[in-house]
Amino acid sequence: MRFDSFAWKRSSPLHAAVSTVLLVGLAQSAGAQGGVYQENNGLIVVEIESTPAVGQWQVQTNHSGYTYDSYYRWNGPDLFGSPGNSTLRYEIQVEQGGNWELAIHNRHNHPDDTEENDVWSRMDGGPWFKTFSNGSGTVSNWNWDTRFDVGSQPDANWNLSPGVHVLEFSARSHGFMMDRFHLYLAGHPDQNNTQAPESTARLGDNFCPAAVNSSGVGGDIQAWGSAFADKQDLRLRAIEMPANQFGYFLASRTQSGASTPPGSSGNLCLGNQEARFTQSILFTGSTGEFDLVVDTANIPTNPPRPIVAGETWNFQGWFRDYDPTLTSNFTHAVEVRFQ
Repeated sequence: MRFDSFAWKRSSPLHAAVSTVLLVGLAQSAGAQGGVYQENNGLIVVEIESTPAVGQWQVQTNHSGYTYDSYYRWNGPDLFGSPGNSTLRYEIQVEQGGNWELAIHNRHNHPDDTEENDVWSRMDGGPWFKTFSNGSGTVSNWNWDTRFDVGSQPDANWNLSPGVHVLEFSARSHGFMMDRFHLYLAGHPDQNNTQAPESTARLGDNFCPAAVNSSGVGGDIQAWGSAFADKQDLRLRAIEMPANQFGYFLASRTQSGASTPPGSSGNLCLGNQEARFTQSILFTGSTGEFDLVVDTANIPTNPPRPIVAGETWNFQGWFRDYDPTLTSNFTHAVEVRFQ
């Protein structure tokens, strides 16, 4: 069946006083397991489990008061003099440059509030800082106290320029627990609000070259939402397509080498036929763009099925085109790994 009709058939097969942190490249890396978390009016919220636990970070639910479904506890040895072990990595997108403060929703149960109370942190590959929590009310309680052990022990913060940055945590004290972190501009009303929802993330890794279409460029696809499958939050956006054309999204759990199906002038890189969103025929309009809120509980396979934790799904946009005669084309593709 040709791709000039609405059908799809596929054969098988540092602290601010120390330095200003530099902008990281906009390309998303394979290490962004939970995606690139987006600023929302001066606040970024990320659940710690958005990236997989590594080394002796243990997923736990023993102590109530955590947010979402779990928290991490460092069950390994003290690593006071050796940062960079069992690193948890998160990518964030800042729209407003300035002094961004870090607050970790953390817990430490040792009766001495200076024990089991810290982790290493760094931004954009800069210096590691001992990042600690102590003082009245912090022992055996979830709390937001987060400071750097430098100089006068300031609140943890970095001066960030607009763009994508990488925040990492490295194991330091046995028994330290982390639930979520907030990055915020000073004075944000939700800086310590455990009810603030996790920030929207740009998800996945792009693959498959997009052939140039009649707009003069190749079509682009973006995936937004949450990598937690049970949150059922996935939005697909296709851009850089010709104006006033119809199209829809495709999905598969497998990938293939780029091929050009009959009736098309673009590259299809999805594997065996699994899902085509023909119940949601979309129109590019004057902007050459369209969007879809995906019902992740009912992916249109045969029969329909949900996206579940542990699965990887690949998405691509298909659209009609004239170049110069009637044809069709594809955006590049995006791979999203769900937790």
